[in-house]
Amino acid sequence: MSARGKQDGFIIVSVLWMVAALAVLAAIYTRFALTTAVASTVHEDRLRAQGLITAAVELTAYQLTAELPQSNKAGGSGFPLTDTAQGSQPGTAQGPQPGTAQQRLQPATTQQMPTRGAFSFNLGRAGGTVDYQSEAARIDLNQAPKELIAGLFRTLGAQGEEADYYADRIVGWRTKGQATADDPEATAYRVAGIAYAPRQGPFQSAAELWLVLGIPQILKDRALPFVTVYSGQAEVDTQNAAPEVIASQPNMNPERMGNVLQQRTGALPSGQAQPGTQPSAGQQLSGNAVSHSYRLNIRIVLDSGRRIAAEVVILVPEDGDDPYRVLYWRDDFDGLSS
Repeated sequence: MSARGKQDGFIIVSVLWMVAALAVLAAIYTRFALTTAVASTVHEDRLRAQGLITAAVELTAYQLTAELPQSNKAGGSGFPLTDTAQGSQPGTAQGPQPGTAQQRLQPATTQQMPTRGAFSFNLGRAGGTVDYQSEAARIDLNQAPKELIAGLFRTLGAQGEEADYYADRIVGWRTKGQATADDPEATAYRVAGIAYAPRQGPFQSAAELWLVLGIPQILKDRALPFVTVYSGQAEVDTQNAAPEVIASQPNMNPERMGNVLQQRTGALPSGQAQPGTQPSAGQQLSGNAVSHSYRLNIRIVLDSGRRIAAEVVILVPEDGDDPYRVLYWRDDFDGLSS
């Protein structure tokens, strides 16, 4: 009986160990299944967000080219509205407006496109809004003259000589240097103990401003919303530029600044200024810059309530087979979005 009792006890312990092992396996499988489900949901949301942002970009390109004469659009056939986007954009741009034969035969140029706009759309169970604006409203780090760049830093709080110094460093970064060891711009970086040399070529990104010698970080932070590398223009579009960009113009003063802002809001007729504030010869405000690039600020809301923000820069070429090209894309799906 003693031997049999020991055998029964061993069996009970074995069964308990098996039950415990099965419980652990069940817990592991449950955790795996939950993790897989969450990962699958996140992956699905990522794909949907990408698709919706792409739809927003395509709808913007359509709106930019919708009013152009059909025969003059990129590639000669215009930009078709895709099946997935049809009927999903309330308040879309109107069709081509009637005009003279000469107007219809003119080459498609950016002057015929809107320089800014906004719209909303619904696609499936999600929706979004888009605000777009010509990149000419920003100061191009690769094209703007030193005076305009220095004016921006003055507007953002730098003193006169300091602003000129910062502008010189930006021009030095983008300008091809001497093919010698005593290049002054490269030497300045070595003397400052910086491990890299200036690019001495075009800025590849506005964020590259962080690498330029001598500019305080706070001024770099303030300048980034007003600069670009995608405009391709030495001047800016003052009809759409931020007040900080307008104030950066050479020979700008409070009176002229007020005139420009009043004309933009319709308080003054175009071209009319208050008495005594007309600029003299050689001091005309540069305000006709036109760019083929547009910056889109996109907001997407999924049916789950999650919100995704994206910033995209596109190029709308005058000719070619592609209706647009993406130059820059950034979204916060993997960041602090909710």
